[in-house]
Amino acid sequence: TSAEQGVVRGTRVYHAGMGFTMAFPSGWNVENGRDRIVGTAPRKDAFMMLQTAPVPPQMQDPRTFVLRGMLANQNVRVSEQLDVNGLPGFTAVARAANTPYGQKPVRITVVKFNNLYYVFTGASRSAGEVPDADRLFLSSAQTLRRLRGNELELAEPNRIRIVPAPDGATVESLAANSPIKDYPVEQLRLFNRLYPKGEPAAGQLVKVVR
Repeated sequence: TSAEQGVVRGTRVYHAGMGFTMAFPSGWNVENGRDRIVGTAPRKDAFMMLQTAPVPPQMQDPRTFVLRGMLANQNVRVSEQLDVNGLPGFTAVARAANTPYGQKPVRITVVKFNNLYYVFTGASRSAGEVPDADRLFLSSAQTLRRLRGNELELAEPNRIRIVPAPDGATVESLAANSPIKDYPVEQLRLFNRLYPKGEPAAGQLVKVVR
């Protein structure tokens, strides 16, 4: 990840290059791709995708873009205008669309920001007239907002830093607050040539991830 591609911290995305942040539902797995960000529920029974699209000259408002563009040939229900943290938006449910779960209802939410449309698409494995996770899709899309100045540091990727080990530090204590998701203790041991059971001495320069 990078400031230009966006950084994921937990379920929140910080994108310095595009100047926005937003959060997927708590506990979801978030994958940041080259042209989309996808969040998946823990049981993989719901997903939501964020993509961007240019604003067509003849579709300058989100409502027109959704109803006359994206969902022009769809059976649409429960549509409404939105104000998303001061940004114009529109949301609707298409009754049947192609999803990873087959033909299912899909929640589409579009927010206009910095001359782009931010398009959120959400679907669930189970659905009635709307996806089971519909409220999560809508509330998550409504977290989109401008990146604040004090959040720019969060939009920078994690880096390996060299610091002196505090008195009494162990690899486990160094890994306790590490952003490394998978096997942080083992990875820090490898970074510092302490694998499999070595420990740092007080004041020893060690590599950590921050």
